[in-house]
Amino acid sequence: MNIEFTAAQYEKLIKMAFLGEWMINSFNLPDATNKDYGELLSHILSSAPKEGLEKYVHVDPLSGQCSYSMQLFTDPEVMEYIDTYKEECFWEELVIRMAERDFVRKYNRTQIKKMSREEYIDNLSDLEDTYDDEFADHGLQNLEIKK
Repeated sequence: MNIEFTAAQYEKLIKMAFLGEWMINSFNLPDATNKDYGELLSHILSSAPKEGLEKYVHVDPLSGQCSYSMQLFTDPEVMEYIDTYKEECFWEELVIRMAERDFVRKYNRTQIKKMSREEYIDNLSDLEDTYDDEFADHGLQNLEIKK
């Protein structure tokens, strides 16, 4: 299979592949990474020097294996996507976890089992909306740990 790209499209492909591999492997220890995606990224990067995009690639002199350079990791566009992704994940996950915690505090097992799927979703969504509004208005300002 051959797919042709303009230089600008290939640069976007490199960034997109890096972001995908970063999302999959960034929180894994080196021995637990998904090697298939790392190898695919390496393959995508292997043509970068021929296309004038060597700034994004580090080629291991011994193995010839390609990996991303720090230039790619510090690219402003790439960093903006990573920062936005992390920020959105944080708030979304915080809202969901707080709502789920309060849901099981508010309703016992019997009440939950009696709920229709629609009631369950509505009740949980109400709690999520409460936290979503709170965090949108005040951030972490009103969040405290009680002991």
